[in-house]
Formats: sequence, structure tokens, C-alpha cells
Amino acid sequence: MSRRHAIEAHVGTLLDLRDVLDAMRTLSLAEIAKLHRTEAMRRDLLAALDGVAEATAPFYPALGAPPASALWILVGSERGFCAGFNEAVARRWDAVRAEDPRARAIAVGSASAVAPSDSVLARVAGPAITEDIDATLIAVLREVAAYERSGDVPIALSTIATGAGGVETTAILPYRPPRATAAVRPPDLNVTPQEFIRGFVDQFVDAALHRIFAGSLLSENRARLAHMTSAIDRLDDTVTALRRRMHRMRQEEITQEVEMILLSADDRSRASMLSAGAISASSMPTG
Repeated sequence: MSRRHAIEAHVGTLLDLRDVLDAMRTLSLAEIAKLHRTEAMRRDLLAALDGVAEATAPFYPALGAPPASALWILVGSERGFCAGFNEAVARRWDAVRAEDPRARAIAVGSASAVAPSDSVLARVAGPAITEDIDATLIAVLREVAAYERSGDVPIALSTIATGAGGVETTAILPYRPPRATAAVRPPDLNVTPQEFIRGFVDQFVDAALHRIFAGSLLSENRARLAHMTSAIDRLDDTVTALRRRMHRMRQEEITQEVEMILLSADDRSRASMLSAGAISASSMPTG
């Protein structure tokens, strides 16, 4: 195979790879659109829960003792190709561990860069698409409940995840209600205050984690979109340069072919002249 044909085969491989990257970019765009459409619902749900807390906090203060153990949820990505997305979460966790060596964590996402250690209690598959968020949430809550049962102490639950402003730490538990309004009369409940508070906190944790997972998935897809776009641009530049090189090589091949034809024609002409001269010499009379 000539060098030009080898380069042509390489260009074909790069174009196949470009198709794969372009498909990944398209999937990221689709996920970003889905997450944007549902963001308002997640925001409104948390606002509604805060409204309930404002109205009931003066009459039903939070129950339970102060947290005695810190549990963190480290939200990474389920897939790669999103630049330093996972590494940024891992660095923030290292900083938290430096301040509190007793802190424990649940790592979310198969591509998470958090190193295995005694401080990482479990690893949970993260959402690859929007529809996976509920399954991830259920798996994480199971691990949180198992940790609570094992220590039988109240926990402080926090997250490290990437949001619109970069890597963020968010405190989930203990729940801190917003400012209490000056309510005139207590609300009418169909359950005991203890059941109401526990049910409210469970609902809040579900909603808060769901929004954090969705925000992380949105940031992940934005990072992947930027990464894929940059990679496709570099591929296009490489393919363009290789095609220019192939064109130059083809021109050189054509030039060589023309030179070969001219040389061949010149050789034939010279041979014909020599042959004609020999015939003329042989036909001359001898004295």
C-alpha cells in the first residue's frame, strides 16, 4: 500500500470516529433539552416544601438530636468523555476528608474519580440519561438508610456535585427551614406532629437529591457537549490537513507518471533514431 493510500485509509477511520463523536454530541444535546424542560418542576417542588416549612415551623419544630456522623454523597458521572468533571468532585472530597477524617461517603457514578478507600462506603450507578435519575435516587437512599441503621445515630447528610456554578457542596440534613412566618393558628393535621415531620423530611430529601442529581447530569452533558465539540473540531482540522497532504501526494504521483511517460517516449524516439541510422548505414553501397 502506498503512503497516499495509507493516509486515505486513516482519513476513513477518522471520519468513522467523527460520526461516533457527533452521535454522542447529539445525545448530550437531547439530554440537556430534557433536563431544561423539567427543571422548573423540581424548583417549584422545593419552593412548595419551603412554604410548608415556613407555615408549620413555629408550631412543629424539628425533632431529634444533633447529628453525630457526617455522610457525603459524591455525585460523579456514569460515563466518561466529560473532561475533568469527575476529577473536580474528587478534589473537593479530598479537601473535606482533610478537614474531617471521620467523614464517610457514597460515590455515585461508575466513572467517578473518587479513589476506593475505607471512607467510601458504597458505589452506586449514576444516571446515564434523565430517566435513570429515579433509580439512582432509590439506590442512594437505600445506602443512606443502611448507614443510619448501622450507626443508630442522626447523620448530617451533604452532597458534592457539579452544578451551574461548578463543584458545589450542599447540606441536606439536618433540615433547616426558612424563616418562619407569623402564623395565627396551627395547621390541621391528620397525623401526629412526629409523623408529619418525618414524612416532610423524607419528601424534602427526595426532592433535594433529585434536583442535585439532575443538575449534575445537566452539567455533565454540558461538559461532554463541549468536549465532543472540541474533539470534532480537532478531527476536522486533522482530516483537512491529511486531505491536503493526499492532494499534494497525488499531484506528485501524477508528476512522476508524466515524467515516466515523457522519459519512455524519449527513449522510444531515441531508439527509433538509432534504428533508422543503422538501417541507413547498412543500405549504403560499399566501394
